[in-house]
Amino acid sequence: MPGCLDSLLASIHAAPAVSCEIVVIDNGFSDRKARKSIDMTSLALATTDAALFEQHAQAIDACLDRYIPAGRPVALLQFPYGFNVGNHMMWLAAADYLKRRDARIAYAAHGHNFNLDAMKRVVGDGVILFLGGVTVSRLWPRHAEVKRIVAAACPSNRFI
Repeated sequence: MPGCLDSLLASIHAAPAVSCEIVVIDNGFSDRKARKSIDMTSLALATTDAALFEQHAQAIDACLDRYIPAGRPVALLQFPYGFNVGNHMMWLAAADYLKRRDARIAYAAHGHNFNLDAMKRVVGDGVILFLGGVTVSRLWPRHAEVKRIVAAACPSNRFI
């Protein structure tokens, strides 16, 4: 594990600008940790790329705004607990959108710590969001099981 983290950190060419900390825990199944602080530079997009990015972000926000009311609690399920950085990026993007929308994440869980009663208690009739990505495949049967449980137990909630 530490060798893997050292390789990751060695591949990042740092310039002081944004400080972050990387913490790797062995998939949550042991207490081995590797922790290192690094300085990373922020990436600036070309003007045309930045404008296109902003246009797409606004279109996505406008679409989601139709289905996710501001100021209401939501559940965000399928927290990524593996090493697929893409799933973690999707989680961060969803959390960032919900913060901008002022939709409070009242409940978050992954397949192994999901508690239906706790979720229903804090979310009520609020929106329930499922992280996409690999969790929609048959490789992760627990994620599919959680979706079936939620769909059966929360028929009045909106699912995204």
